[in-house]
Amino acid sequence: MTDPSCVFCKIISGQIPCLRVFEDDATLAFLDVGPLAEGHLLVVPKQHIERLDHMSVE
Repeated sequence: MTDPSCVFCKIISGQIPCLRVFEDDATLAFLDVGPLAEGHLLVVPKQHIERLDHMSVE
């Protein structure tokens, strides 16, 4: 499931460019555009999830 208004869904789909550090079937890790420290990156699930408690164990 994706949400067309979600910035992370747009990054995952390639609509917004990013510097990908790691990617597998379930997750994408990329460098933050406004890093708080050197090497600051974000790891996001590829499935759109609105709330953390809605995530599956996998």
